[in-house]
Amino acid sequence: MTSFGDLPGELYAAIVEQVPDEDVQNTVLSLTRTLPSAPIPLQPLFRRIRIGIARQAILLYSRLRRRKGEGSDDPARTWVQALSINAWTVDANVVLNIVNLLPNLESLEIWIGPENFAPEHLEELFEKPMQSLRYLSLRFRPYVQKANYYQFLKGAYFDSVLVALSRWPSSQIAALSITQDPIDSTMAFSNRQSFAQPLVFFKTDPILSILLRSPAMAEPLTSFRLRIPGRPAVRSLCLPAAASQYNSDGQPQQVPAIEILDLSTCNVLEGEVDMILAQFHTLKHLLLDDCPILTGELREGEWNAMGKRCALVGVRRAREREKVLKASLESIVLAGTDGTPAQPPEARRVRRGRRGLATATVSLRAPSPPPAPRRAMDPRAPRPAIQKTRILPCLPSLKTLCTTVSTVVRPAAYASIRSEFEAGWAEGIAVLNVTRARLRESAKNGVNIVRFAGAREDPSSESESEALQPTANADLPQAESSAAEAPVEPVTFAKKLQAMLESLPIPGMSSQATTPPVEASSAATTNAEPPSPPVPPGLDPGLVKMLSSEDVMNGESGTDGKEKARPSIWNILAGLRKDDKNAKGGSSGKSVGSSVEEESGGVMMYAPLEPKADSQVCLAESEPVTETSPTPASGTTTTPAPEPEEKRVWVPSTTELSVLTTWWGYRLYLPPPVMQKLGASSVQTAARAAMVTSALKWMVDKIPTLLVPAQFRPALKMLKTLAPLAGYVGVFVAWSWDRIRALDEGNGVVLSATWLLPVALLPMAWDAGVIYRPILSPTPEELLAAEEANKGEEETEDKGGSNPDPKDKKKNKSKLRFW
Repeated sequence: MTSFGDLPGELYAAIVEQVPDEDVQNTVLSLTRTLPSAPIPLQPLFRRIRIGIARQAILLYSRLRRRKGEGSDDPARTWVQALSINAWTVDANVVLNIVNLLPNLESLEIWIGPENFAPEHLEELFEKPMQSLRYLSLRFRPYVQKANYYQFLKGAYFDSVLVALSRWPSSQIAALSITQDPIDSTMAFSNRQSFAQPLVFFKTDPILSILLRSPAMAEPLTSFRLRIPGRPAVRSLCLPAAASQYNSDGQPQQVPAIEILDLSTCNVLEGEVDMILAQFHTLKHLLLDDCPILTGELREGEWNAMGKRCALVGVRRAREREKVLKASLESIVLAGTDGTPAQPPEARRVRRGRRGLATATVSLRAPSPPPAPRRAMDPRAPRPAIQKTRILPCLPSLKTLCTTVSTVVRPAAYASIRSEFEAGWAEGIAVLNVTRARLRESAKNGVNIVRFAGAREDPSSESESEALQPTANADLPQAESSAAEAPVEPVTFAKKLQAMLESLPIPGMSSQATTPPVEASSAATTNAEPPSPPVPPGLDPGLVKMLSSEDVMNGESGTDGKEKARPSIWNILAGLRKDDKNAKGGSSGKSVGSSVEEESGGVMMYAPLEPKADSQVCLAESEPVTETSPTPASGTTTTPAPEPEEKRVWVPSTTELSVLTTWWGYRLYLPPPVMQKLGASSVQTAARAAMVTSALKWMVDKIPTLLVPAQFRPALKMLKTLAPLAGYVGVFVAWSWDRIRALDEGNGVVLSATWLLPVALLPMAWDAGVIYRPILSPTPEELLAAEEANKGEEETEDKGGSNPDPKDKKKNKSKLRFW
């Protein structure tokens, strides 16, 4: 019978592979002691070595430097793949000798105490590249119990260690960890410390930037941990420090594609989180434990804003790159025919007078060669036209954000913090989707759209580079639904939206539109059910694209510019409820549209953009309007003429922000004074978003519910649901301000959105389509033209020999009509 010690070596190797890594060394050692003659493999015994006592390093070195017969080296040197020096008092020279004996080392972890390692030891250790090294961890603990100024007087800092690593021509290091232990209560000297502790790094600003952009780290590095308590590190990581770190175009070199970044205990501020995400665009996991972000008491909306900024980091990065791209295109266009850029005019001649030594005319240096002829740039010449180029913002890659809150925040508030961050993230993603959809529409209109090469267009993408590549309209990421590519029939599409809108849990959405009793309390209004998320989870991407398209929703103008080649979806939605009522009443015929501003369709309120203590929310005025519905063309002459229909429509304010809410959505009216305030040069993007958000929230909070007439209460409930969306609206207006301002033809801009996608605010000129605009006072030129036209009419009538009644003549003379 075969005993356990007579088994072949392959079976022992298979048995050892099933043992966990933390127990494999003890298991193999026990087997070799129990069965000394068995062919037990010794490779697992040396694969991962951990030194926890200083004496173990000496014993390991003695074992590895053994030689077998005929002068051959011990094969155990090639078996070692991971070495961990987890002792603060181990001899540095012994560690250097051990590492030099290991040719296949893949993981190296060293604990560096106040007395065992000096910067010179680590410089010698990393002087030669370790080609097989994949993981490197340096843990510093420089604290001493007695005051010792030797390190300060000698200048013994470990900055040179990072410089030595950056000099490697190449490496395979995928994970780099550089940590410094903070002083905690477990240390014996923590309570009686009365002197400054030594520093590990004297200055981190240029060193970290040089290290990350070095050839050894730029390509393979994917995980980076940097923990230096209380030291700022974000700017040194994100900003290049040396001139050699710029490419030929003057742009910073590419940073490594880091996916896991740990900056715990560092001095990371709230505003620097955006800088981190914009710089490391492949980042998936960010750890900021014990960092001073959002410290103090929990304030409402701060975590919502944090989530929104994290989701919109791709938009910020695209805008920054657009500025660089614009400057590059301008330099190319302004270049001379010989390829050299145009130079500014020569400086004026220096005046005569007394000069100091710094401006002496005598020089002992060799004469410099004559400068090349330069082509002066004429400041009066017109600047050449540069094609407008936009960059498609990429999707965010962040998956987890770990941080610690202040101690004053109780654990019961953690769930609300997470939900608030998720709401802000969803808000930012919704704005990002609308921005990308709008850029796709701009590509159809001839705008040059480029994107980052290898950019993440779906969650399955893993990488993205800094290069830009031109993007054709067909190459842009399109919605997966085929319905988005098919031609849209306006009435059918509007009825589809009506069915979806009536299923939303929004107060006042009932198709019956019944009027509530007058004695309804205001508490029922204020405690209305919160609206659904801005982008419902099951919403078709093709439908999102159509709801974000200006051509689909706003309609298209005809060839003459007066009539609509395709009617507006907004007007069709406004007339659908009327068609339903006519069908129930037995009347025939189908309306193709109605005015959005009809009084029976909703409620309009207006308030100042910058409310003050004495400001008020006002109900908009309404005026009667007579309209005649169009009659379909017919070959017979017996068709009766349509009777004029009289209705009342809301008239927006000409100086303040007006909001109209209906069953299908809402509409914002930005008159010229509001456009002027929002478009001021001193107003930044964040301030513009804050102005719109605060104005909408103030309007909703200050509405006198009991004073609103009873017939407007259902629409008022829908206006109340606009309060949680105020932040969405403000951010969208701020990010889309260039497009909004471009549509302004002098009378302001109107923004419309549906409740299905409330963040997709589509702008249109105030005098575009069937929109009841404000009555502006005529200009002096218009008055003069009207008077001249009246005089011409009077002269024509006098020559014709007619004798009109003096009263009619006076009446016609006063007919100066202005819209």
